[in-house]
Amino acid sequence: MIGPMATTGNWKRTVVEQYLQQTLYRADDIFAQGQGVEGGPGEPLKWKLYCGVERVPLTEQLPDALGDLRRSLSGDQPARSTNLSEEDLSALLYLTYGFARWEPGPGAGWPLHRTVASARCLFPTELYVGVPSGLPTVQAGLYHYDPAHHLLALLRPGDPRDRLGEVVGADLADACCVLMVSSLFWKTAFKYRNYAYRLCTQEAGMVLGNALAVTGTLGLDHHVHYQFVDWAANRLLGLDPGQESVLAVVAVYPPSARPDGIRRSPGPVGEGGLLPAIPEIRPAHVDLGRLNEDLCGMVTRIDQSSYLHSADEFTSQEPVGSTCGDGPGNVVSIPADDSEPLDLVAALRARNSGRVLFTPLRQPITVSALLDVVRYCSGRHPSDLRPTSDPPRPAVHLAVNNVDRQPPGVYRWCPTHRGLHAVALGDPTEQLQDTLKVPNVDLRAANLVAFVVADHRAAIETFGNRAYRILNMESGVLAKRICLLSAAHGLSARVHNGYDAVRAKKLLHLTEPESTPFFQIIVGRDSLGVRYGLPIKF
Repeated sequence: MIGPMATTGNWKRTVVEQYLQQTLYRADDIFAQGQGVEGGPGEPLKWKLYCGVERVPLTEQLPDALGDLRRSLSGDQPARSTNLSEEDLSALLYLTYGFARWEPGPGAGWPLHRTVASARCLFPTELYVGVPSGLPTVQAGLYHYDPAHHLLALLRPGDPRDRLGEVVGADLADACCVLMVSSLFWKTAFKYRNYAYRLCTQEAGMVLGNALAVTGTLGLDHHVHYQFVDWAANRLLGLDPGQESVLAVVAVYPPSARPDGIRRSPGPVGEGGLLPAIPEIRPAHVDLGRLNEDLCGMVTRIDQSSYLHSADEFTSQEPVGSTCGDGPGNVVSIPADDSEPLDLVAALRARNSGRVLFTPLRQPITVSALLDVVRYCSGRHPSDLRPTSDPPRPAVHLAVNNVDRQPPGVYRWCPTHRGLHAVALGDPTEQLQDTLKVPNVDLRAANLVAFVVADHRAAIETFGNRAYRILNMESGVLAKRICLLSAAHGLSARVHNGYDAVRAKKLLHLTEPESTPFFQIIVGRDSLGVRYGLPIKF
């Protein structure tokens, strides 16, 4: 379904077509343009720190345990009977994107870690929150979350729900808070230049995946808005045009208040009516440098070409029934083992990407661990992309190597039949290793390698240029779930972009030209090294 305002920039789809090809199929051409140098005077700080604004400390009583990750991702978490508390808000922000671990010592090239993986720990994502009235020490307003100090920086006072509702074209009156996920592009683009938008949108999706897991474990509900009036969203937060953009908005609800589906506001809202009603703010923050248009012009072009200017442009995927062409008879059945709960907080603290040169130990994992890693990653989450009853459209494909009682081979996870379809049995390791452009990971020793695959053609036809960021964020939600579930079983999970997409498609037997592997996640037991990590607990 193509949006009605086909004359606007988002619907001139050659931009997304070109950028997708350049970042997934011809990335060598982008990297040949050069890269920045880490550790030099031009590298931005890792933290966005606001100056001259009210700063509100969050409670330091963070939970050591919160609830079962499986139940959260399956939507089976017990509903709470109370509204959001200050303790809940503190836990939500910290567990979504907090400063979680410091790794000193000679083996730590990138010592500062948050609860989400980031390419070279550059962390371009920024997290903002809209708080309505009702919390004792946090007044109503729009805030930036400062993970370095675990506090809120006030950007705009007052209950933000009405204005945010106009921006996303929905009634947010019952939301207990609203999260806004943005990306500050230069924090990654100084190093990766025109490739950075892929990394920024991928990380935003993984932060989003964290937020959904935490809200579910807190017993709260949510709606994800990938579509909104961009210039208005950015102006609400006082973001520097061309430097930082909002990528997703998450409305968080008490279970008793969440509407069944997104309640659309009456009548379309566009930037022509919104922007004059939003006073400009320019809150000062520590200088992080500016995106260099000569080096990174493609980042600005794909981002602003995906902007939506009116709620008239919002659209939705058509509903689908079964997404599986195979019958239930050829599903590989794996017994479930839910005897021990997998606590979310423990999984977040254990999550890691393995050593820089990731050489997993050649030790098998149990088949129940394999099942946990895949069967909860594709759970439904309400969003403005599709009918509420539909699962995410990206699919998970696996190359299985070293799993007890599971034949090695290539499989496809099937949400319809809740099992694995065998695509090609037999040792996949040599062909798997051959997909890597840079052999900094030993895929032959991994227990499994997951690929998140999406139909880019259908997404572009539906969402225009915005499809690129949507596909990366939707795939990032699934990738983050795979990382969390792996960590809960004591496994490292490396999100890795250094694969050849054409060879990956051949490995997975993807014959459709529009099927594109957007993520590769390598799962295995990390070998011992000199690195050690100190948990950060506020």
